[in-house]
Amino acid sequence: LNELNAVYRFSDEQGLQLVSGLGLDYWTRKLSETQSEDWSVVYARLGAALGGRTTRGWSAAGGVKYPIYVEENAHFTDIGFDSNPRLHPVGAASLYAYLGYRFSSHWTLSGYYDSYRFKESFKASTTMGGTSFLVWQPTSSVNTVGLRLHHHF
Repeated sequence: LNELNAVYRFSDEQGLQLVSGLGLDYWTRKLSETQSEDWSVVYARLGAALGGRTTRGWSAAGGVKYPIYVEENAHFTDIGFDSNPRLHPVGAASLYAYLGYRFSSHWTLSGYYDSYRFKESFKASTTMGGTSFLVWQPTSSVNTVGLRLHHHF
């Protein structure tokens, strides 16, 4: 995950911030011993954050993400097809959220939720042994929940 953020900090005591970002996310999904998918997603996000200005205390953030460009390499040749067309699922809006507590100037523990929503990809054609096939990625979603321990230096 790689992301570039722009943050506008309001001058209130609670530390309210408007956060926008542009990012690149990529992952591999292993479906079986012979089949895997590589995903690349360029996305934009917009949200708000609260807190995080002090050396101790709570912070929270949340907002909306939108995939701008999505490419899936399904490695069709690894499962017997003659070609490997790239699939392009259509992005849809999704949500993200974060809640953290900064224990000291060096340590924060946080929980997060992140998600993606993809509509069905456009169909692509390939062949296997002279027979033509249409391939596509069906409507898909990704939900990620986790904990992070941050060390600030």
